[in-house]
Amino acid sequence: MIDHKKQIKVLLYGNPLQFACETLGVPNMRNHSYADVFTVSRAEVLAYTAVHGIPEQSSTESNRLLDGFHYYEEHGTWYTFFRERGMTFDQKTDTPRGDTARRSESPDVSRG
Repeated sequence: MIDHKKQIKVLLYGNPLQFACETLGVPNMRNHSYADVFTVSRAEVLAYTAVHGIPEQSSTESNRLLDGFHYYEEHGTWYTFFRERGMTFDQKTDTPRGDTARRSESPDVSRG
């Protein structure tokens, strides 16, 4: 069993597809989602980022089509989302204004 901290780091910083196939032994990700093969929960990933922040190398403005966690800034608004197989999940926006921020969440999966 791969430790949860390692899995979180792969999801945030690494290449989850390659890790799933080479390390977790999944022969084909076409029939699985990352939630099926990674044993770390969403709550654990959120708890990790609350303590350690969002990794700087996750800023993927030029690589938004790759699977994994993405965030970028555009015209003063920050966008965060997870992408798997070309589909965008949990997209959120944050427009900072002084000490407060306005946040919105998309309720459903959006296609990118």
